[in-house]
Amino acid sequence: MRRWIPILLALAGLSGVVGSAAAASGPGPVGLAPEKTVAPTSPVPAPPGPPADAVSPSSVPPIGNAPAPPTSAWLATSSTSTSTTMIATTVPTIDENTSPTNVPVAPTAGFDGLTFLTDVYAAVNDDPLVLIDIAESSTILNSAADLWVAHLLGVSMTNRIHAGPQTPPSTVSAAGKAVSVCADTGVCESFGDFYAPTGLLESFTINGVVIDDVMSVLTRPTVVESLSVDTALCLKSTDGTLSCIVLVSSEGASTALKFEQALFVGLDGQQFTPDLNLSAFAMSIADGDFGSAHLVFPGAPIDGEITFPVVTGVSGAQSTVSVSVRLL
Repeated sequence: MRRWIPILLALAGLSGVVGSAAAASGPGPVGLAPEKTVAPTSPVPAPPGPPADAVSPSSVPPIGNAPAPPTSAWLATSSTSTSTTMIATTVPTIDENTSPTNVPVAPTAGFDGLTFLTDVYAAVNDDPLVLIDIAESSTILNSAADLWVAHLLGVSMTNRIHAGPQTPPSTVSAAGKAVSVCADTGVCESFGDFYAPTGLLESFTINGVVIDDVMSVLTRPTVVESLSVDTALCLKSTDGTLSCIVLVSSEGASTALKFEQALFVGLDGQQFTPDLNLSAFAMSIADGDFGSAHLVFPGAPIDGEITFPVVTGVSGAQSTVSVSVRLL
């Protein structure tokens, strides 16, 4: 089980980076939620949407004994007269011994890619936590589209919390059947082939490349002494750079994190170092706290191992954490 969105919300509250989607009282204790299923490989009936009177999250209370699993990769909410209950769900893991078939991508009538991307990039530059609501209302649970939004949220939050480079404002416009997203830097990307078999987005292409083919996720939980790697999610950009989000937690002792010495090791053994000018990360985390890293590896492949040194308060000796990420 992974703790993805609750960790980001906890980080946001601790750092004061809380917008309209999670203002009010700030995060509370974070728990574990049921496992989610893997992304569907064929059209499936639409999952039930949230109730009409559902409210946006405002805090993260304890979530033990949760009711039925949510229908989103983010947070399902239900309103009562006195409180709001939220259920946390998580980024899935994959089995290294299986090779899932990617979703066939085809244009789908009824899904508005222009509105979706306009809302996404407005949230990135204003209040990244709004991406939670966008994913819940617009994407299929655990699909490549869902995880793409998760990666974007992780990058935006980590860079804000740890003073990393901010995403430049972007202009989103229609370009025939595609949607053009142009950053103020002049770099443009073309999004198209929106595949939304149930009315919710499952997959799409960026500059003609299917998003399923450029994302990799953590394959198994990783624990070193008091440190746990809760999530790792990587995206290969069109310029060949691999952007990885790593979420960690520490239980039983504080931990010093040496992400500046991280490596991405490809399956062929080739090593790649992060571009520290483009990366951002926590330097340490206290006992019971969470931390995140956005590591940018120029030229790294999709599949491989992310390694980084840590020193926990359990032994006081340096250890190396190694986590596997594999193509969706």
